[in-house]
Amino acid sequence: MTTGRDVMPAKRRKPQPSERTITALDYAAWKKAARAILKEKHGIDAPTVRERDWRFAYITGAPPDAGAEIAWRNHYNTSVTPRRKR
Repeated sequence: MTTGRDVMPAKRRKPQPSERTITALDYAAWKKAARAILKEKHGIDAPTVRERDWRFAYITGAPPDAGAEIAWRNHYNTSVTPRRKR
């Protein structure tokens, strides 16, 4: 009779690239679409947006148009504004 200690746990195997649901191509296509929307709606070039903003929007599952809005909002909130004159 064996006890629970004698049983070895099953090894987890790393998923192969073909089995993963998200690929680099998916991200590249999503980002390209979001960049086009950002340029069209707000006139902002994509290089001015931080990569982590794009990545955050993609990981949350936002569609490209929502990702462009997230990137614009973060860009707007972190951009330097001139001081008000008194």
